[in-house]
Amino acid sequence: MKASPSQQKAEAEAAAWLARLHGQHDAADLEAFRIWRTDPQHAAAFDHLTQVWDMAGGLRDANLEVPPAAGNQINRRTVLLGTLSGCVALGGFGVWQSAQATVYRTAIGEQRRIRLPDGSRLILDTDSEVRSHVSDSQRRMELRRGQAYFAVVRSSLPFMIEAGGQNILAGPGALNVRCDAAHQVAVTLFDGKATVLSQRVAPKPLKAGERLITDGGRARLDRPDLGDAAAWQSGRVIFHGDTLAAAVAEMNRYGSTEMLLEPAVAGLQISGSYRTGDSQAFARSIAALLPVRVIARNDKLLLEAKV
Repeated sequence: MKASPSQQKAEAEAAAWLARLHGQHDAADLEAFRIWRTDPQHAAAFDHLTQVWDMAGGLRDANLEVPPAAGNQINRRTVLLGTLSGCVALGGFGVWQSAQATVYRTAIGEQRRIRLPDGSRLILDTDSEVRSHVSDSQRRMELRRGQAYFAVVRSSLPFMIEAGGQNILAGPGALNVRCDAAHQVAVTLFDGKATVLSQRVAPKPLKAGERLITDGGRARLDRPDLGDAAAWQSGRVIFHGDTLAAAVAEMNRYGSTEMLLEPAVAGLQISGSYRTGDSQAFARSIAALLPVRVIARNDKLLLEAKV
């Protein structure tokens, strides 16, 4: 059953409180949270969200103490989220401090494999940037652009990933996160559990094999071929009936020679597996398969219709 507008609003606010209490907060924040949580619908949304977090491998046995305000009792869920150190969302959901971040970047055509201080692994795709805050007290990542694969190890600390305004709470496992220039975000879960938190979309727990694509207030869930989804890690990109426009845009992310496309051929469809970073070979293949010719012009490749 689809959630009502009031339920969706309560879930979005619960996700915002998760992010706020996940970082630095004071007594005023806790009091505001207590007031917000007196609404039964708010309490139900918050409890559901923290149950999801428990399933994702959250703090279960920590010795947590927060002094309650006079006349009020704060339950374990509130204590749990109030003591986690991580994302700082003061002034808005998903806004993180960037001080003391370790920044990992890749150039066009470059990929990097990184071991994080907690033992988790990161594979960074071409033309991508990640800001990492991983220490003894926090595990949070911000994917500024591009694509990254995260292999997350178990810890008493949550592993949070922010990308394009979305926040992903990841348990032990493996997931792929991609953030396009237009802030479309795709989260593919290979193994384990993860939950996508957003102001505009209700919190969405993912199962292994699922991919959630969010674009503004819209969300779409599907089950892609995981081999195809991971192909970029071995230097391949795979198309299944994609438009030539989409395929060229994807290949341009990796290639040193930019390809330009005549509008007349943009809608042609293409399937196949191609090596990333080799625009020349890709263009030759397209010319052999489709009614397209390739013209070299000013260090670029122009793909236009054959006449």
